[in-house]
Amino acid sequence: MAALNGVYIQNAGASSHRLYNGTGAILYQGELTVLGRLVAVANEQVGIAAIGAFDTEDGAIVQTTDLETSEDTFATNGQNVYFNPATGQFSDTATVGYFLVGQLVAGGTKDSGGMIIFAKQRWADAIESDET
Repeated sequence: MAALNGVYIQNAGASSHRLYNGTGAILYQGELTVLGRLVAVANEQVGIAAIGAFDTEDGAIVQTTDLETSEDTFATNGQNVYFNPATGQFSDTATVGYFLVGQLVAGGTKDSGGMIIFAKQRWADAIESDET
């Protein structure tokens, strides 16, 4: 993963695991990533090729302003939220190489400050060529 993103989990639960960081980058506390197929948020700084604590709760309410330019309309409640592992940003567009990581909640639109709120999935769905 190339870039740092910061998310905030509004309703953290008990689904926390110690996992291996195989992303090739340092992960910082509050950073969302995909590890294998798990959508995980680092609970601490986790070094490259290190093991650390991650929140993997299904349905955790997450908020972020780290959005892909020109892929950040987010105008419909329940709209899919995609994660670009190359930039660490979130998108409203299904693109090959991205992962489906959740759906918009809380009114379903990007607010005036550019923030979206979404329910995080436990399992990431990879976007493949036949899905775009």
